[in-house]
Amino acid sequence: MKNKIFINITLVFFILGTYLAFPQSDYEIVQDFKNRAGRIEQQIKDADSLTAIREVEVSIDKLKSDFISYKGLLDRSLYPDNFDLTLNKLRNNSALRQKDF
Repeated sequence: MKNKIFINITLVFFILGTYLAFPQSDYEIVQDFKNRAGRIEQQIKDADSLTAIREVEVSIDKLKSDFISYKGLLDRSLYPDNFDLTLNKLRNNSALRQKDF
């Protein structure tokens, strides 16, 4: 019985230790968001077909879903822009580029 409790406690500490060992800092989250938004901006400029633009729109949706839980942090960090404004700019640029085709 004591051995089983010891194993369970050890397992809990191992799982918690692994989870806590790799947290992403606020700085890394903001930089990751900026980098991905920048890559999407470049994809918009490089798009050569409607299919490419549709792929960009999927990337924008993925960016939003991946970072929505950090919206407050990004709103404070992306001055003078914010999370929603950055996504809207990407969507507007995508829509403008779509008119080229």
